[in-house]
Amino acid sequence: MKQYGGQAFEEWLELTHRVYESRGVAWVSKNPIPSKFVRGRDGVRLVPTHKALPDYSGVLPGGRGVFFEAKSTQNKDRWTPPADREHQYDYLKQAHKYGCYAFYLLRWYAHDQVRLYPMGYSRSEATWNIPGPYREMVLVRNEGFPVLEDGGICDWLGFLYRQDAQDKKAAMG
Repeated sequence: MKQYGGQAFEEWLELTHRVYESRGVAWVSKNPIPSKFVRGRDGVRLVPTHKALPDYSGVLPGGRGVFFEAKSTQNKDRWTPPADREHQYDYLKQAHKYGCYAFYLLRWYAHDQVRLYPMGYSRSEATWNIPGPYREMVLVRNEGFPVLEDGGICDWLGFLYRQDAQDKKAAMG
């Protein structure tokens, strides 16, 4: 997990998702950015045509959806999302409202760890909400849930299943 950069994190997640699919536990893919080529004075460039979905989406056995943003940072303790990505935050909130897993997955390079920030989970009431509104959102490293490396994969799904089991156990008293 020592490589730096967003692309290295994406490649690690791609490996993770191939392993999940081969095990039959999830089908997850990276969402493309809708774009087109535009010719201008500076030559041809790729320009987004409309707002993109969150970085990843997929489905688990039984049909439950999963949507998440995967980001990385060199910062030691805080991450603030780009101002032009509020639509992705809104999408995650809406997906969570309809019963999907929805979260931010953040790789903290300074600490060599990945943490998961779920929509709709609060420590104070057994539910934690990403602070809002979006423009004031800051993710703090030690407030996220650690994601374990399991056999070379970034096992975010294992965390979600463990959390569901804990929630069910707590609900039963």
